[in-house]
Amino acid sequence: MPVMVAKQNAEVRKLNEIAREVRRQAEQLGGQEIEVGEAGFAAGDLVITRVNDPRAEIFNRERWRIAEVDAAERRMTLEGIDQAKGSRSEPTTWRGPTRTQMPRRSNTPTP
Repeated sequence: MPVMVAKQNAEVRKLNEIAREVRRQAEQLGGQEIEVGEAGFAAGDLVITRVNDPRAEIFNRERWRIAEVDAAERRMTLEGIDQAKGSRSEPTTWRGPTRTQMPRRSNTPTP
């Protein structure tokens, strides 16, 4: 399994852009995309939660796969990678599975 390592956030963003383009060309990402901040998210993207939400049983640094994107409703459905669970984003504005911060993309393949 390939692993990408970067020291600075700018390097992380560049590596994620490259990895995402490779995944798109391999048809591993869906066609619909939601823009959140400066990032686009599509079905097949991998994300990491950045804060805890104990009430929703979602914790910092958990990995998720975007299972479905509905661009018209601005909604994403996530599947847990580390644990078998799911989460659905709020419509209109992405607030992430934690409902407080948008996730960070992680295009490192999972087993």
